[in-house]
Amino acid sequence: MLRSVRRLAITSASTLLVLGGLQVAADAGTLVRESPAGHRFGRPVLSGHGVPGGAEFSWGTVRGAKRYRVAWSAAPFGKWPAKRTYVSRWLPRSARSSTFAVPTVPQSGDHMLGVAYANPVFGQLDARNAKGRVRHSTGWVPVFPAAPDPGSGDAMRLGTYNVMMATDHPADRVQAVAANISSHGLDVVTLQESTELAAQAIVAALGSDWAAVPYRGSPEQILYRRSVFQAPQPGSYGTFGVYDAKTPGTPLATPWVRLQRVNASASSRGVFVVSAHVTEDASKGIMDRKREAGIEAQNMMSGVNSVDPWGEPAIIAGDLHYLREPWSDVPGYVEAPPTLVRGGYYDAMAALSKNYIAYPTFNGGNGRTAPAQTPLQSGVAARADYIMLKGFRGSNAYVNVANWSWNGLTPSDHNLVYADLTVPFK
Repeated sequence: MLRSVRRLAITSASTLLVLGGLQVAADAGTLVRESPAGHRFGRPVLSGHGVPGGAEFSWGTVRGAKRYRVAWSAAPFGKWPAKRTYVSRWLPRSARSSTFAVPTVPQSGDHMLGVAYANPVFGQLDARNAKGRVRHSTGWVPVFPAAPDPGSGDAMRLGTYNVMMATDHPADRVQAVAANISSHGLDVVTLQESTELAAQAIVAALGSDWAAVPYRGSPEQILYRRSVFQAPQPGSYGTFGVYDAKTPGTPLATPWVRLQRVNASASSRGVFVVSAHVTEDASKGIMDRKREAGIEAQNMMSGVNSVDPWGEPAIIAGDLHYLREPWSDVPGYVEAPPTLVRGGYYDAMAALSKNYIAYPTFNGGNGRTAPAQTPLQSGVAARADYIMLKGFRGSNAYVNVANWSWNGLTPSDHNLVYADLTVPFK
């Protein structure tokens, strides 16, 4: 704190001098005596990293602080829960870290903070001095719990891409979509808002190593590389019905396929892949839309169980919509991704490596151009597109392909999203 201030006769408007503990501010014509360094109260700075089963927050010495504590939140900027909540009571001045343990079993009331949700814990540090004054660290720091090692198995790079080709598929946009897929080395890609003809056109642009699973009457598609996966035989692919919030009386035909590796080893397993799209009735309130999205997710899980009674690894990938806000966890009104997690699925963004997660997966484009995406201040952006895993031990890497274009063309209003996965051995 400033201990004394007195007026000086100084004419220069640009001189700043420090003389024996006195700070001379020439432009203001004042003499400021700084208090001894030990009496000043510093600004806390918080950092953090994931640990197995939790998030560890850490900090250095804060000048003048006698106690510390960390506030936690399940949403950016301390929005959820609304009341400020703490990891622990006040810690002594010697403390340099505090760990928030996330729930081990996903369930209602867990603030969607288990590892499988792929949601960070946001933290903010409080420091208190001897007089009881409290200072907060700047902003909120997102920390993801440490992701598990996916273990041994067959490597698989799977992407999901809402290509915005439900009504037409212009040749240049088809070429751009194919370039995005091929340049990122995918083995499998699920498409949303794509007709069968659009899928065939994309396959033709990708080349002879690619094929489309033959679906009719579905607005979603699945493509795969022939050199990695065998052509599916009749009975190993099809569609199942999922509740459609836009047309409740007519289920949405949702495609699935069981893929088997080329030259599979004795330990290799088949993997079921579903291309999914959550629909919503925009005329309804947000809580009703959350409820209907949850119903759609439950239908997806039932559909997978009906075609995969053996419990082989399964992937539901697609446009599951962003319906997290308002931040809530009301039974019966939970959106699709956490509903899937509570049903035994694992979000592939809970990966050992996460890339470009500060950018939304929806880019706001019109199919030809899109505004430049910038990272969100929170450090973790909203997502519409998800890759959800069942029967996997984890995810190696997750990538949101933000700000991508081909010859100046951004072919969709969604980014391509992909994950490096390990299909566990038997």
